Amino acid sequence: MIEKREDGKLNLINNLISDDFLNYGAAVFAQIKIAEEVIGKYKEDYPLVDKCFLAFRTRLIEPDFAPWIFRSHCKEIADRLKKVGKRWSKKQIFGLMQPPTKAEIVCALSKASMLAPLRRDGAALALHYFNEIAKEEGKEFKIEYVPISDLELKQAEEEIVHHLSKLGEGRAKIVWERF
Repeated sequence: MIEKREDGKLNLINNLISDDFLNYGAAVFAQIKIAEEVIGKYKEDYPLVDKCFLAFRTRLIEPDFAPWIFRSHCKEIADRLKKVGKRWSKKQIFGLMQPPTKAEIVCALSKASMLAPLRRDGAALALHYFNEIAKEEGKEFKIEYVPISDLELKQAEEEIVHHLSKLGEGRAKIVWERF
């Protein structure tokens, strides 16, 4: 509904743009800034990083997740880009860029937990990676979870990577096209 203010002008902004929309927009721009910061840090030594801005994009880490989660994702992608060699094949690039990052796994499992309870190994994997990311980002908390064996953790990781690997195809294509 459009309201008329006391001065006779129409008040459109408050009615058309909600605070949620503005907050979401600010979070999107915060993610862009984080990607640019990571690229800036790596581009001098690894020029391919500068050519692959869109490879940092992800459907799994939405802007409402903590910014340091997205920063971890960007660092992991930049570290992968550092590894790309001059004579790599398309298969090698897809093998490196297609798997989800630790941050993507955490976010995917977090979203899944909103739909149904996670299995014990899925919850352990999510919290294991969350704790790793937090430590890398200098956060001082650790979420405890029921420990599982290294074998169970590895199996859970293989399963989730298998399910999420198609989501990295776009990232791999971007790198291949700019390589």
